[in-house]
Amino acid sequence: IDNRTFRGQAGYHVITPLRLKGGDTRVLVNRGWIPASAEHRVVPDVATPTGIVELAGTAVVPGTRFFTLKADGETGGWQTVWQNLDLDLYAERVGFPVQPVVLQLDPDSTAGGFVREWPRPDERIQTNLSYAIQWWTFAATTVVLWLVFNIRRSD
Repeated sequence: IDNRTFRGQAGYHVITPLRLKGGDTRVLVNRGWIPASAEHRVVPDVATPTGIVELAGTAVVPGTRFFTLKADGETGGWQTVWQNLDLDLYAERVGFPVQPVVLQLDPDSTAGGFVREWPRPDERIQTNLSYAIQWWTFAATTVVLWLVFNIRRSD
């Protein structure tokens, strides 16, 4: 997945389908972040583990609210680099069943991953708190200004 950053450097998240034992269903595994090369059209080589792999991770539902530009003449074939992960489109293109979640590989897992510093779900709580304080301050200022300009003193 293109346009992912880590400590200010551009790169990709590597998504690999994992076939579950005893069936044809796959679960997509986000193996982490890799840096992009200086020549962005050159996609880095990624080694994929073979054989039976045991891994640990966190199942997350990928976002569905994104905007993707489609290049003129795009045939709808397979593409190596995706702007966003669209599970429905992915399942349509690969032709095998895919679970509706993505497994974020645990940072301690030895199952062939890359940089895995996943954001916590509550990571942006301070930003939300700052916005709340800001808007309550705007509301209080508006009330004070209204009172100052609309209540007249009797002389």
